[in-house]
Amino acid sequence: MTMPRTESDERINRELARLGRGQRIAGGILATVMTALALSVAIWPVPVRLGVVLAGFVPLVFAMRIRIRLEDDVLLVRGHLRTRAFPLPEILAFNLEPYEGWWNGGVGSTGWTNFGLRMIAVIGDRGPGGDLPESMCSISHGERIVESLNSRLTTHAGH
Repeated sequence: MTMPRTESDERINRELARLGRGQRIAGGILATVMTALALSVAIWPVPVRLGVVLAGFVPLVFAMRIRIRLEDDVLLVRGHLRTRAFPLPEILAFNLEPYEGWWNGGVGSTGWTNFGLRMIAVIGDRGPGGDLPESMCSISHGERIVESLNSRLTTHAGH
């Protein structure tokens, strides 16, 4: 059963729209640094310089793909290389976990080496579940999103 769009859903989607911003900023910084490096090292041949510039832009291009949205009763997650759909009726809860992904070498930590980054984890009932590294965010932003999504699950269960 599809739930009607609510003001709460719009608020959640506004918060979700901010996810991926950190990856895009980091990708832009990396692309800028790599371009500056390639331009400043005059002894490198042109093909090497182009390779360095392209290597700097790859993370930015992948980060531009990130979109997470609540559509009716499905959480749609478009990541770097794939798109996943999580039906809300099959989700028990959302949690906030230490970020583990490409940007930190896949090592989750709560210490300073993780820069306080978090990601949303989906706890599935009988369907899909797992971590969403695409949702990399700060602790405070992640807590707001997880609280809103869990509230939406409670609302969904009541229907």
